[in-house]
Amino acid sequence: GISQVILIGDMPPNTREEVISKRGSMGESYWQSCQKPYLLNATYYEQELQHLKDQGIPVHAFYVRESAKNSFESIATESNGQSDFLNVNLPNGAEHLTNVVSLRILDQAGGEDFVQSYKEKFMAGHIG
Repeated sequence: GISQVILIGDMPPNTREEVISKRGSMGESYWQSCQKPYLLNATYYEQELQHLKDQGIPVHAFYVRESAKNSFESIATESNGQSDFLNVNLPNGAEHLTNVVSLRILDQAGGEDFVQSYKEKFMAGHIG
């Protein structure tokens, strides 16, 4: 099963009203004709977050713009996850993203020993 979710984004989630409005602009018949089953019904982040919380799945939410900070921090806090700013525009932004995702996965898969081995091999001389 899923042990954690890593959310990376630049905007807060759509409100229920925004989802309804945006789906309405295309017409419900459009959504019902989609080939992707997950697009058939409207989804709301509050309900999806509650499903994850009910299963004890943390959401680690990394925002790349300040506009998403408050909602991403709230999502992470509610689900016992971690939230942080992720500056992908820095020269080492891709490396930072790789490290953040890798550390989350390794922590879940093998705990501190795995995390420490990764840090020693790939992050020597870096903070993190």
